[in-house]
Amino acid sequence: MPNFLIAISSCHDDADHGDHDVIRETWGKVADDHGVEYLINVGGAPRELAEHEIHYDVDDSWLSLPLKTVANARHALDHGYDFMFQGFRDTYISIPRLVEAFQHIQGEMVAGNLYFHGAWEGYPCGGSGYWMRADFLRLLVNEGTGNHTSEDIMVGDIMKRHNVIPYHDSRYDHCSMRGGVSLHNANITNHLWTNYNQYFQRVLDIHNWNSDWLRQEQKKELTGEWTDQDRAYMARIPQIKTGLGFIE
Repeated sequence: MPNFLIAISSCHDDADHGDHDVIRETWGKVADDHGVEYLINVGGAPRELAEHEIHYDVDDSWLSLPLKTVANARHALDHGYDFMFQGFRDTYISIPRLVEAFQHIQGEMVAGNLYFHGAWEGYPCGGSGYWMRADFLRLLVNEGTGNHTSEDIMVGDIMKRHNVIPYHDSRYDHCSMRGGVSLHNANITNHLWTNYNQYFQRVLDIHNWNSDWLRQEQKKELTGEWTDQDRAYMARIPQIKTGLGFIE
């Protein structure tokens, strides 16, 4: 039976801020309960690692994410995994839904959300998380980063060069644009934070990542209760509509 590994790219700073503890407390605990393997990688200088953490000999900065993704792929292949689900410390994952989704992507080399900004991107959204099959992982390891500083664009370039047709699934949500992971929908993941184009700062007036959003998202998965992000969206809807010239 095919198996998979969840690989989360992070850094020592995130660990020091308690983000890894919150992962282990929320969806990571559910993964443990379901027997789903996951790792949280860090780079930089080696030091004592906590449960589920793994160290790679790469820089620990944001620009090293392509190197960490390649290292994740190599680790997955070396340990006999058939698939890898790549995510980040700000990716909330519904483990039961991910396990169910896994049953339906066996024929896909790459699967994820490729319309995460409302248009075809040509690569799966990294923060929402995406699947890569072992044959694609080998391509990734063999070709390396190609000097990319964005891991999902790196993946898209390899897909393009090898004519890999990805499987799109909008249930891997980005910035709660489709409601996040809730009791009231079927979404599988939610990318809870991005600095891209200062989206949260401009649209929601939220200026800093908060690891408690992982806890809130888990509660929303179980009860449907809104998170801080959901409330911010609802409060800003009139202004957003005005900015878009929306007329009711």
